[in-house]
Amino acid sequence: MKVYVRVMMLRTERYKNQTEALEYCHEAIFSLVIGILSILGVIFWDNGATLGGFGLGIAYIAHREIKKRKLKGRKFVVLGIVCSLIGIVGSFL
Repeated sequence: MKVYVRVMMLRTERYKNQTEALEYCHEAIFSLVIGILSILGVIFWDNGATLGGFGLGIAYIAHREIKKRKLKGRKFVVLGIVCSLIGIVGSFL
């Protein structure tokens, strides 16, 4: 019985530490959404540079937050930057 209780305590401590590490940066997801909207802006409204610039700004803020607070979401930031740059370059072509 004592072994079972000890194992359960170790499991809860392990999961407690993992929940803190599994938190995503919300700004990173937002930068990806804005980047996708900038691409759609180029396709449908012929203007995606404004949203692309806004997406780059949000991606920069998200990158700082990820480094500072050690959050997840670096891939979202990279995809947000790529989509925002496609929106900016596409609006000038």
